[in-house]
Amino acid sequence: METINFQLPPLEAWVATIFRRAGLAEDHADLSARRLLLADITGVRTHGVARLPSYWRQLTRGGLNPRPNFEHTWSGTVLVIDADLGLGQIVGPKAFALALDALEPARPFVPFLIRNAGHLGALGSHLFDVADSGKVGFLSQVTQPVMAPEGAMRPAIGNNPIAFAAPRTDGPPLVIDFAASNVARGKIHVALRDGLPIPVGWAIGPTGRPTTDPTAALAGSILPAAGHKGLALAMIVEVLGGVLTGARPLLSEGGAPGGVGAFGFVLDPATIIGRDAFDQGMREWTRHYLAAVGDNGRIPGERAAELRAQAKRAGIAIERNLFEQLVQLGAEAGAALPA
Repeated sequence: METINFQLPPLEAWVATIFRRAGLAEDHADLSARRLLLADITGVRTHGVARLPSYWRQLTRGGLNPRPNFEHTWSGTVLVIDADLGLGQIVGPKAFALALDALEPARPFVPFLIRNAGHLGALGSHLFDVADSGKVGFLSQVTQPVMAPEGAMRPAIGNNPIAFAAPRTDGPPLVIDFAASNVARGKIHVALRDGLPIPVGWAIGPTGRPTTDPTAALAGSILPAAGHKGLALAMIVEVLGGVLTGARPLLSEGGAPGGVGAFGFVLDPATIIGRDAFDQGMREWTRHYLAAVGDNGRIPGERAAELRAQAKRAGIAIERNLFEQLVQLGAEAGAALPA
């Protein structure tokens, strides 16, 4: 498949310009560009610059608020954030910054709820900074109904992703990021864009039967990972990020509607168990794990660190079809894509 390579600095500057043309304040545009491309450079290509055309439409035509007024309150010991339909690449960093600021010796664990947010994108991208600060973080988000078991005639529940991160002293942070589905719905959009079939086991069509046609899959439902276990995980997130926040995101053409609810937390292991004890415990179990699996596995987060280093040197490759969409977006926004 033909690709076009971009160095990160000019591409990031262009994405920031698009966000500014969509109405974001300069600091928010810069932050959103960095956070959006972080998905690309850590291997989550479905949630990076491929989402920019959809975000542009929602910011300029309704659905997302380019100038949100963030508000936060406390409900007991739970931090509650109203994001005012802000772009998720702004909301995620804001939520974690507030939660981290609230940590103190008497409060080493801060849970938070996010209401009324834009789609948060690649959840793991919001957790690298948390782990780098020596803290543990967790984030889960409800999505629009896109998933159902085989035989269902319409989507029943969101694929409701979760992410978790913890610091390590002998390697990059542990970062886990996955949805409750067999595959991200964005990968089906990519297959449709590129004119490719999808593998069996990814989705069912509107008749409830398995399909390899991305058009039928998008009209049907994606399948849960591990059968009933994936559905159960999605249901847990539905309670934490949906019922507790009142979020009911509806299906949208871009697959990333506003009105998202989320649940997360940060904790300070130094206060809870002691920094040295925590670091030793992390080293012990990860070394045991790696010794057991040998060359057959790695600690989640290691590949992302390798890809980040590689992207800084070599940039990122964008598929021809996506490149053409970005060119059109640049023409609409009056900001030509850099050569």
